[in-house]
Amino acid sequence: MNISFNFITIPITIFALCQCSILERATNAVSDSPQLTQVTNAPEYYPNSRTSGNLNQIAAKVNSRVVTKNELDFVFSPIKSQIDAQFPRKNSEYYSLIKKEKEKVFQELIDRELIIAEFEKSGGAIPEREIDREINSRIENLYNGSRSAYLTDLKKNGLSQSKYRSLVKRTVTVSAMKSQHITNFAPPTDSELNKEYSKFKSKLRDLSLDQAAYKKIWIPLESDELGSSPETQLELAEDITKRIRQGENFSDLAKEFSYDAYAEEGGQWPLTSRRDFPIHFAPIIFDAPVGKLIGPLKDEHGFHIIEVTKKINGPSPPLSAIRPQLEGRVRSNKSVERVNRWLKRLRANANIQRY
Repeated sequence: MNISFNFITIPITIFALCQCSILERATNAVSDSPQLTQVTNAPEYYPNSRTSGNLNQIAAKVNSRVVTKNELDFVFSPIKSQIDAQFPRKNSEYYSLIKKEKEKVFQELIDRELIIAEFEKSGGAIPEREIDREINSRIENLYNGSRSAYLTDLKKNGLSQSKYRSLVKRTVTVSAMKSQHITNFAPPTDSELNKEYSKFKSKLRDLSLDQAAYKKIWIPLESDELGSSPETQLELAEDITKRIRQGENFSDLAKEFSYDAYAEEGGQWPLTSRRDFPIHFAPIIFDAPVGKLIGPLKDEHGFHIIEVTKKINGPSPPLSAIRPQLEGRVRSNKSVERVNRWLKRLRANANIQRY
């Protein structure tokens, strides 16, 4: 049995991760081209090139199949980067969220092995073009279009490109198998399709054409002032954020405290391409409404307080262009309970050991 299919997935912020699968976190499908996108002007935000100490260590055994710790770490890595950025202080909320989201990823990887075993029994096959499409999509959305960041993250987690391709193929296989459990539902009505399109059309847009103008106050990790430290700089950033929330003028505070290149202009930056934002900042910034205060966010350079003043989103595809995918999504929404019952049966009949 050869399975061919179309699929779309939805980009989300870290706060909505609990509603989506690993495949859905990889965001929407891109063009049919098998070539990986490369962006030479995107900043590098994965400087650590050391191979993970978890290489080839076993995280779980699912019957005779294995989930390794470096697989788990790699899949969780982009999610953790966003959490790290939003929690400069590693407080109890941070650790609770890390634990919750990593456990969700771990369970999905275990379920993946159960589903793939069923797929192999059926003699199914996944077209290579779907793997190319998904890898392109992940580079565009998880790594902000930066192939160099993607390759660095592979190296950091001890994964070759061929190994990663195999992992992606397994994830796409899961999507294909789940799709087999959403048949026998009545075709979606026009009303259902329009509702689904209205809900998700902005997330199906061409993210590479997103632009935003914003105000920023940048507080470096350390300054030349006596007694300065990352801790005192964080306290300063938190105090400035509090003052803005209490009604003080952002531009005035930017002129007084920011070390940013646009400090004298009140921190106001011109329209900037999504791809020129740090990889783990872009989803946070572009999912926030205009006028919302964001931060302080942390990266290796310091603390960033941001207020988006204007956004221009990339174009969304017309409903007619993605109608088959929307029909699949509507059917999928109707079949959640059926798929969950199927997964429950697979788990009950499996020998699963966690390490």
